[in-house]
Amino acid sequence: MRLCTKHLVYALIVCLAPLNFGFISVYPSPTGAEIRKLHNLSDTSMEWSFYNGVMSLTAAFGPLLNELLFKIFKHSRKKVLFTLSAISAVSWFGIILTKLSIWYGMIFRAILGVFVGALSSISPMILVELAPPGISGFFGSLNQLSISIAYMILNLLGPSLNYINMVFFAASIPILQCCLVFFIPETCQSLHPPQEELSLATFSEKGNPVNSFNANNPSPNPNIPDENASIDDNSSVNDDFQPSLTDGSNGALVVPNLLTTSGRLCRRQNVPGIVMGLFLMFFQQFSGISAFVTNLSDMMAQTGINIHSSYIAGIVQCSQCIAVIFSSTIVDKIGRRLSWIVSCIGCVIALLLYSLDGLYNWSKYIPVVAVFLFEFFFGIGIGPIPWFIIPEYFTFKVRSKASGVCVCFNWICSFTVIFIWPVMVSSIGQVNAFFVFMSISAAALLFGFFGFRNPVPPEIPSERSSSSMSIPLTVDNI
Repeated sequence: MRLCTKHLVYALIVCLAPLNFGFISVYPSPTGAEIRKLHNLSDTSMEWSFYNGVMSLTAAFGPLLNELLFKIFKHSRKKVLFTLSAISAVSWFGIILTKLSIWYGMIFRAILGVFVGALSSISPMILVELAPPGISGFFGSLNQLSISIAYMILNLLGPSLNYINMVFFAASIPILQCCLVFFIPETCQSLHPPQEELSLATFSEKGNPVNSFNANNPSPNPNIPDENASIDDNSSVNDDFQPSLTDGSNGALVVPNLLTTSGRLCRRQNVPGIVMGLFLMFFQQFSGISAFVTNLSDMMAQTGINIHSSYIAGIVQCSQCIAVIFSSTIVDKIGRRLSWIVSCIGCVIALLLYSLDGLYNWSKYIPVVAVFLFEFFFGIGIGPIPWFIIPEYFTFKVRSKASGVCVCFNWICSFTVIFIWPVMVSSIGQVNAFFVFMSISAAALLFGFFGFRNPVPPEIPSERSSSSMSIPLTVDNI
């Protein structure tokens, strides 16, 4: 696998978006003690919970902003990315008003949340579209790696920068992306399918091939665009054609092919991918990751270790970076499903260890080890996979809409976890709260065994069989 390519350079520019997203998300963790002291708040006060969680609530509206910008810029990915980065950079400076009132800070956290939702929807999609064939898992994992690096950097800088200086540092990332984004290609115009991919046949309502492609004497098909035409929302695909979902002979679910699906999301054949995406996003957030990320510095302070809690939090976050790097190199080889299962097993063990130490007080170092393990195994599968597998489930014309729906649901779940965390701690205690997250992670493990589906790329027909072969995209049943 060649990594030193222009595609990787383009991907690194795109990764400034999830880096910005990570900075916005984790900002309350290293700055929390200072801000709460400034406004005489406790770590379980309703104002602080809302300051933490309001970003996740408004992030649910981010995908809607994406769709609006896609229409304005005619699906230009980099123009949308430039706009989001530019406005988020300006909004970052509004966080400085937290000095005057916690409510001013909430307002600008809410504004930034909209752009977080938009960035978290568009960046994984662009990374998957930029990826050379066969390594979309690696490129997709770069999204979670960038988020993890952002968490680590801001926590490590916590003891050195106050909450205002941290704003200037964080705002430099979207400004840098604004300067570099126009060097990347337009992925919506670069998806020119090879001649072999044009051999995909259209399907009837029963899922049977209607027209086949002959490599030597291809017959015209109104549902297949010219090979030199770009695939965008204005392509000549027949918008009235409605392929259906059928059961393949090997138990796989047949997904409509790339070139014959219209841009409408609310169709029967898109249901399996949407349901899968919603389950993955639910399990990702209710594993407890948002509670960890936004309260990690405070949780490490409770251990009693004589090291600044932000340093401990930053070191713990390193484990997720290591895990994502490791996972990105193997996920395309072992498959998304196996990565998910291994990740869930590790998260269940780590959460169980953290909860049992809370019950029996074994050692002040056990919580650090448990969180380190949780972050590591989260980074193997539960963290990165939902972000990039959802665009892989869908055809190009509905990909942004499908990703938007699932990302919107993800942020609603994130807000729920962040907002109810202090309520759970005060009512049932931190130990029982993590038992709840452990139970949900165990459910995610069962889902991995019995419900998870790997997306399978279409096979390329051989020269001998290209005259009669139709190649659907499938969602594997293994």
